Amino acid sequence: MGIKFNKYHFQFEVPFAIYADFESFLQTNDDDSDTHVPSVFCMVTTSRFEDYDYKLHCYTGENVLG
Repeated sequence: MGIKFNKYHFQFEVPFAIYADFESFLQTNDDDSDTHVPSVFCMVTTSRFEDYDYKLHCYTGENVLG
């Protein structure tokens, strides 16, 4: 038997949810080790407020993490 959540009446309504994802590629170093190099960042927001609902933000280029 797995863990179940069934007390839905205890949930709080939240006005926002943010889903984010980083993508990277492996770069082989001179010593045959690998380094993860970030290449893309994407984020989508969902909200009950129309101005903020389903806003997609993506970035690729220099300094993805900065």
